[in-house]
Amino acid sequence: ELKAATGARVLMHRDDLNLINDKALAFMLGMPVEAELEVDEFVEDGQVISAAGITLNVMHTPGHSRGSICLHNDDVVFSGDLLFCGGIGRYDLPGGSDKKITQSLGKLVIMPSETKIYPGHGPDTTIEAERRSNFYITNLFK
Repeated sequence: ELKAATGARVLMHRDDLNLINDKALAFMLGMPVEAELEVDEFVEDGQVISAAGITLNVMHTPGHSRGSICLHNDDVVFSGDLLFCGGIGRYDLPGGSDKKITQSLGKLVIMPSETKIYPGHGPDTTIEAERRSNFYITNLFK
């Protein structure tokens, strides 16, 4: 409905293609089972995308799922379900991996301290705040 109403394009990493219309997973997560979504473009690590006058870099960050990505520029990261304020995303769903999510978190913790994080859920945060207080970050990257 959102795509039809706005003309927005659906972009995703190819490694999550098997999840996009998985009816069993949708049911398990409480999402509409009848929805069918078509992907307009597959994005890759290092690709640059632009929307609404904003340019962002694609960073492949598997762990939550095989095809998880973050979008970032010099000032911000849209972290999806990789990193939250005070937590990290689940890795117990199909394609998830605790080893890969740790490797992906390592890509974020080296970013500048003032980098603003906009997660897929919950309040925004910064790299510095997560380095100081996020249990997963402080224990994984001592």
